Amino acid sequence: MAGPETPVVRVATFNAKHGARPGRLPSTRALVDTCRGLDADVLGLQEVDLRTLRTGFADQPAAIAAALGFRHHTAPAARVSFGRQCNALCARGVIDDVEVVALPGEPGDERRVLLLARVGLAAGAVSVAVTHLATGTRARTQLPVVLDRLASRPPPRLLLADLNLTAGDVEPALAAHGLTPAPSGPTFPAREPRRRIDWIAAGAGLAVGPARVHRPLAGDHCPVVCDLAFADRASPA
Repeated sequence: MAGPETPVVRVATFNAKHGARPGRLPSTRALVDTCRGLDADVLGLQEVDLRTLRTGFADQPAAIAAALGFRHHTAPAARVSFGRQCNALCARGVIDDVEVVALPGEPGDERRVLLLARVGLAAGAVSVAVTHLATGTRARTQLPVVLDRLASRPPPRLLLADLNLTAGDVEPALAAHGLTPAPSGPTFPAREPRRRIDWIAAGAGLAVGPARVHRPLAGDHCPVVCDLAFADRASPA
């Protein structure tokens, strides 16, 4: 994929389900340990909790970032037991130009959001989108919004997401926006994965390399990890 001088970055996406574990209490520590094991430079998180009763009022994104020595930004979504369920972006580098976009839905729908940011890494800067879509028809209306908003950001571009959609819906939409999905196996449910609904995709300027699916210590999705190379920093938008 990359020559010896080509900068490489490792990225991951993980729907953490607030550290839920069958038959046991949720565990922020298990989430931290799972994220540490991914060894990623950029990590997109979905369904992490911010000050909710069910997770002991923990700030899960902050706990994960602190343990990894990362910077982070949180995008609150649905209200849950006095707090919020969130998307979050954690990275070894500087996170700036942050925007949180409410995704389309009907009254009474669970709030879904898109987190956009620019991440500056030692290997280079990248525009990142982190999101968690609704299910079914609603996800199909939200995906174009996500991809259009990411396309408005400077290249290279990176999507880290639980799209709640399978390849038949996702791959043509990614291709239309110049994004290449990282090849991975099924990601859900974590114990016996049968469906691929968690996605990493990269645009021009990032060459997609090896991807793998991890078994988490908590949560109901498998994290996906991928190595990307900064193949062409001068790629056009």
